[in-house]
Amino acid sequence: LSFLRARRILVSTRVGCEHVVHPTGGRLTNRRGAERLAVFTALSAVQQALGTARQGRAFQAGFTDFTLRLFDWITGTLEPGLRADFTRKARTHLRRHLTRAVFTGIALDDPDLAGRLLAWPEEEA
Repeated sequence: LSFLRARRILVSTRVGCEHVVHPTGGRLTNRRGAERLAVFTALSAVQQALGTARQGRAFQAGFTDFTLRLFDWITGTLEPGLRADFTRKARTHLRRHLTRAVFTGIALDDPDLAGRLLAWPEEEA
């Protein structure tokens, strides 16, 4: 949302920030249990903002790519017994937020991403 609401964005080839997951950390990225399913609350808030923002379409493909990569990462780190539930909730999230109009925009802007959306998940959980 910071990018969506920014008045100006400085562009640079330098790394601005990096997220490192420490093995003994207490953040959500260190959790492997059901608490990881809270991700949908945060993602939904951003999707809603994209849907109402004047320039939301310009950010949609990038955010969708981020979402798919996040889903893949979570699937790989989640407790195995929760993966089927996560995949079901992730599909529901994508169907709810990627309307026909949004998907069409993504397909026009990034056909490869549209193909990844249609194939996700590539392997069943």
